[in-house]
Amino acid sequence: MLGDFSAPQPDLALLRWRDDFYAQAQPGPADILVVAEVADSTLAHDRDRKLPLYARFAVPEVWLVELAGGHLDVYRDPEDGAYTTRFRVQDLSCVGIGALPEVALDLRSLFCRRSWRP
Repeated sequence: MLGDFSAPQPDLALLRWRDDFYAQAQPGPADILVVAEVADSTLAHDRDRKLPLYARFAVPEVWLVELAGGHLDVYRDPEDGAYTTRFRVQDLSCVGIGALPEVALDLRSLFCRRSWRP
């Protein structure tokens, strides 16, 4: 939940561990490690509406996955309602998460059409 009236539903959210599995309260910005938005027809909405909302509430990292273009853009370091760091991942075989520097993910199959369409 972001604020009193905003509850965007990301396609994926990696949260900090809590013993109650968030049964007692919804996760807030301090609980979020990374949010991913997978955009096919929703690219403009995800980029122009959701991304600024995540920045405004200081979500530390957002991945914008553009399926049609085969791109993964990473946004980090929110400050004053905007992300100060943005980069396009060049090597999808080794994608890191800022809050988990020891973790590297292989996301190459994410852009194989057969992996996201029947």
